[in-house]
Amino acid sequence: PQPFAVDDGTVMDTAILVVARVHGSLLGEPYEMFDCSRPQAAYTLARELAKIHRVPVAALKRPLPGPGAPDAASLIAEVRGFYDKWRALGEASITIEAAFAWLFAHRHALRDGGVCVTHHDVRFHNILTDDSGVTAILDWELSALGRPARDIGYVYHQVVQFADWDRFLAEYRDAGGIVPEQPEIDFHILWADLMVAVYMYLTRAGYLASRDDNIQFAYASERMRQHNMLLLSGRIARFLRERR
Repeated sequence: PQPFAVDDGTVMDTAILVVARVHGSLLGEPYEMFDCSRPQAAYTLARELAKIHRVPVAALKRPLPGPGAPDAASLIAEVRGFYDKWRALGEASITIEAAFAWLFAHRHALRDGGVCVTHHDVRFHNILTDDSGVTAILDWELSALGRPARDIGYVYHQVVQFADWDRFLAEYRDAGGIVPEQPEIDFHILWADLMVAVYMYLTRAGYLASRDDNIQFAYASERMRQHNMLLLSGRIARFLRERR
């Protein structure tokens, strides 16, 4: 949405961004199934991602905040940090251990250079759409410098449920985006699935320890965790078959 004003907390005692009103609706919330009847939303998203990734980094007035991973070494450090969080939980999962092992073994798929602005949470619970496609991309608090494959791999799980993946990449390319090599996309597809799975375990641990009484988090920690683990196990099984 078009930004109008920013308050750093001086006026309203909290940070506020005032933007234009945008018409559209969510395809669904992260805790429920989303509307899969509008494939055009995926293809317009591909074009919007290409525009975001083409924003000149040198034109930014200040460094982007957030957990950006502009090179392979910092991304692997991020993965290792999540692995440490996973081990600290004291849980046991062959699937999660295999996924981490696959990522560490395929770090060579990552590329340095080609740094761009990335959204870092570009899924359809953060996107407004109408019958014409995407009308706005929301929730930019995690945006950071990174590689295009970060956003592309992250949205893969949802796009393939209701749109053609090859056309998605073609729309991205036609809009000026540089499509990453498939091994790098695969790395980020699995990393996205694994990251969400670990988050769900962390959420569950917080709820069981009474550190959080949000009922939606309680629901997510069970239903989404189980769903994501099924997704992750299928993904890692396929990758192990294809890329031993």
